[in-house]
Amino acid sequence: MKTTVCTACVYPDTKAIWPALDSCKKHGVTLHPYGIGGRAKGYVDIKVARLLRFLESVKTSHILYFDGTDILWVHGLKEIEASYRHISKTQRRSVVIGSEWKLYPFRWRPAFFKQRAAEAGGHPPFIYPCPGII
Repeated sequence: MKTTVCTACVYPDTKAIWPALDSCKKHGVTLHPYGIGGRAKGYVDIKVARLLRFLESVKTSHILYFDGTDILWVHGLKEIEASYRHISKTQRRSVVIGSEWKLYPFRWRPAFFKQRAAEAGGHPPFIYPCPGII
């Protein structure tokens, strides 16, 4: 398995993602930040349009995308790839998304998300794809 690890970095430089860079380096992970020096036009521009442009140049079989401003790596890529292989094999899925149960902004706006859940048929609060720690 060959994996490209990437994150958005629409800042003048990589200072805003230094914790991610440091923890990646500690675990031997090569991080590919995209968008450095650019100006963000909004969420969709950063998380979708720029990511799609970046992915056009990627030649690996797998992509690991994460939020570079608030994520720390506590394992190396080999361990993460092993977990991915296990999950994708046992669950028969090729896309694996990490999540947290009461992730931001739920804990700061519980009434809003409970109402949205009720509108969606009474499902529990939205589960956002953000593992927090890799």
